[in-house]
Amino acid sequence: MSITPLATTPQLLDSLTTPDVQRATDLLLYSLSATSKRIYAHTFTLWQQFCLDFGNPNYDMRPETLIAFLESADVSVSTKQSRLSHLRRLLQALHAAYPQHVAIQAMYEQAKMLKVKRDPTRETGKEHNKTALARQQVYQAFAVWQEDRVLHLRNRALLAVLFYAGLRRSEAAVLRWDDIDLDERLVTVRHGKGDKARTIPFLGDETPIQLLQDWKLLCAERTSVFCGVRKGDHLDVDKPMSDQAVYNVIKVTSAAVGVDFAPHDARRTLLTHALAAGSNVRDMQFIAGHAKAETTLRYAIV
Repeated sequence: MSITPLATTPQLLDSLTTPDVQRATDLLLYSLSATSKRIYAHTFTLWQQFCLDFGNPNYDMRPETLIAFLESADVSVSTKQSRLSHLRRLLQALHAAYPQHVAIQAMYEQAKMLKVKRDPTRETGKEHNKTALARQQVYQAFAVWQEDRVLHLRNRALLAVLFYAGLRRSEAAVLRWDDIDLDERLVTVRHGKGDKARTIPFLGDETPIQLLQDWKLLCAERTSVFCGVRKGDHLDVDKPMSDQAVYNVIKVTSAAVGVDFAPHDARRTLLTHALAAGSNVRDMQFIAGHAKAETTLRYAIV
């Protein structure tokens, strides 16, 4: 979906500024519990990144812009609904701060009318087939990115985090270097599902550690582990990859290997092989960040 440039928006919208949004954000976050604050802050960070990527001001929360943001990441309907709810609350805070501002009132009223559509392919059973890759297929996935280039080094390190630690793509995308202890083979997920933190090991051989060490040599001065790569094979600004960017890397890898798999299947692969090798279910439940052991067992594919 294309986004209407700011120049064509009503003049009333031009009277808003980024500090206005920041003040409303601070007010909203202050009123929330610690857990809710982290969840809302995550949505607002993603919103800010989206606006930067598209050159869109963060106060432009017209319906078409909100829809474009919600559809920019391949996430579940419930996640989209939560993010829409968070942005509605932000508009509500803006409206409370500027009750006479016609543009804010209009955006708030329109946002209340928005509803997230369910994916019909999921409802009719046509969703992606759940896949656990064989070991040889995992090796082939890494071989897709075997060149000594920035893009290839980053993508090999990304695959290492997905296949050897079983992180969700949203968890991997926002990793910081201070979340990873290469000496102890540990990675800390600060905001897992349900906003729960966990510190887990890299399983298997030394492959993930070596690949992350190689990648770190290029970007040790950066905060984010995985950032964008511009044309010409140059590192982009120091900001995390988006969920969609991680998804795109996996789909390119999937096509090259000739096996249809999604980012979540890297996680499924780790759990399947670990459980088949006799790993304790409770241990794997903790590594996966699942609330119930039954969920972890459902990941095992014969």
